[in-house]
Amino acid sequence: MISTPRLDLVPLEPDALRLIQRAETFEVERLLGASIPPGWIESIPAAKRLAQLEADPEEQPWLVRAIVLRGTGRIVGQAGFHDAPDEEGTVEIGYEVVPRHRRRGYASEAVRALMEWARETGATRCRACVSPANEASREMLERLGFKRVGHRIDDEDGFELVMVRPLEDPAQ
Repeated sequence: MISTPRLDLVPLEPDALRLIQRAETFEVERLLGASIPPGWIESIPAAKRLAQLEADPEEQPWLVRAIVLRGTGRIVGQAGFHDAPDEEGTVEIGYEVVPRHRRRGYASEAVRALMEWARETGATRCRACVSPANEASREMLERLGFKRVGHRIDDEDGFELVMVRPLEDPAQ
């Protein structure tokens, strides 16, 4: 688990991912010891992450985590990397805060913590891909030191801006 002043980033291990895949909300809440908001289960790419873990169980620490608001036991979102670092040391981060918990700094707090953990674990650069229409996310990434380096067409999400940030220095 990675902890910040307000949040615990709890890894979603295979047992939790299987329950999420089957939409067994009560069992997921019991396993994680946290309450799940509407729509959260649907935001987790459980099948994709389970396939990755089947191919390489060593990727577990890099993948999706529940963002749990400490003291309340409420899940407010999810964050993690899409894979372990590539051959150049780059990791791609993803995150989503459920709508009713947005604009409270949870995403930036989680991203900072994940970047620091990744740097300490040997990654050298972090990439984030964001829709140009997602102004709040783009601005947050810019505040965290990400710079736009191009764009791509994602099979699932369509046109995205590609933003990167070196991890040599501690997270801002």
